Amino acid sequence: MSQQLFGTDGIRDIANSGNLTTDKVLQIARTVGHKLRTNPQFFWHEGMRAPDRRDRSARGKSRGAGKVAIGVDTRISGPLICAALEAGLLSQGVDILNLGVIPTPVVASMTNVWGCILGIVISASHNSMEYNGIKLFNARGLKLPRQTETKLEAEILSGSGPMNFPIGDRIGRKMEHDDFLEDYLGLITRQMAFASSRRRLTKLKIVVDGANGAASEIAPRILRELGAKVVAIHCTPDGRNINRNCGALYPQVAAEVVRTEKAHLGISLDGDADRAILLDEQGNTVDGDFMMAIAAGHLKQQAALPGDLVVGTVMSNLCLELYLKQIGVQLLRTPVGDQYVLEKMIDDGYVLGGEQSGHLIFLDTASTGDGLVTSLKMIDIMLETGKKLSELASVMSRSPQILLNVPVSSRPELESVPAIRAQADQVRSTLGDDGRLVLRYSGTETLARVMIEGLDEKQINKLAESLADVIRKELG
Repeated sequence: MSQQLFGTDGIRDIANSGNLTTDKVLQIARTVGHKLRTNPQFFWHEGMRAPDRRDRSARGKSRGAGKVAIGVDTRISGPLICAALEAGLLSQGVDILNLGVIPTPVVASMTNVWGCILGIVISASHNSMEYNGIKLFNARGLKLPRQTETKLEAEILSGSGPMNFPIGDRIGRKMEHDDFLEDYLGLITRQMAFASSRRRLTKLKIVVDGANGAASEIAPRILRELGAKVVAIHCTPDGRNINRNCGALYPQVAAEVVRTEKAHLGISLDGDADRAILLDEQGNTVDGDFMMAIAAGHLKQQAALPGDLVVGTVMSNLCLELYLKQIGVQLLRTPVGDQYVLEKMIDDGYVLGGEQSGHLIFLDTASTGDGLVTSLKMIDIMLETGKKLSELASVMSRSPQILLNVPVSSRPELESVPAIRAQADQVRSTLGDDGRLVLRYSGTETLARVMIEGLDEKQINKLAESLADVIRKELG
């Protein structure tokens, strides 16, 4: 069965339409709640031990079907979707810990600490305001395996739904909790070199672009708690301006402020803060590939990189693979999506993985991509080595790469369309051994993505446009 609800990062659609109407969200929540009440092991990873349902932070004990943490980003549609989710879960006897506006990785990291059996985030990450989404994390703060999503989706789409509902005092109850800073700060700094001496950040001036999203308050606040001087931009969300010409998709905005303020670095987060793009002190972009190179080299020197392997995706730049090979580290590529990266890391015991987009996973510190953790890891390496970010990033230079997004009206297997296959074959023949073509659909939007790498920038631009033209003609 092809997935119709879950994409590469949970369920996503334009809010109040499609898969995110209140009726559909209520149906999703009822199905999830019924599973939690009758078969909570359904959401566990293979080999996962029973979660500890004690709330070690004393935030409110659960009963009955257990407790679910729910958070939202700053989109205007968040409360609407949250209300439908809460109603469906409460109707199945599930208790709710409402966290309000909170970054996705905080929910993932703290789910176990707060004694929750599931974490849910209502967010469309880097997408524009009109979109929203639903992300699920199990009691260990891990995104659900693909096979679990597929099974859950089949039950949701069957339309049957739960046949019985708790009544009386077995109905779920709702609790509020918005004081999570100390819990989270303690968790993520525990393994940082500067954790025992916050004064080490007092020499740093950092520009933070919050994308008018979920980390608009918490990211500047945590960095200030750690002693840094912070220049915060795009940290005034109004429900409509999330990701609008700011944040991780527009790092050049923060770059200009870094140069003007003479800052040591800049951090551009996305709407739910699960990814970060950094800017060095000169305003140059340091994306996920460069950060993985920096982190891999540092961990390799410390003999702290299991298997001498980093997990990337098919979109990781060729320069990353070549640099890692030089230092004796292998790059293992997965399909696009942090879910694929994470599953490979868990299955084989790797600690570092991520995507060019800035969605990095440090499994020694966090259970999912966390833009703030990524930023602190890079700062940690800067402080440990005494090097500027530009020096750390100079270990490699990017191979020319172009990515084109092509709107489509249908989604057949791309190379099952004869004209597209023929043009793709022509592109590969022209590139030979000196380049790569990755042709795929977006997991969150109705777009086909054409990515080409090669030695000649003009050539790959021309090849990408030629293939995009064919896709527009056939599927536009």
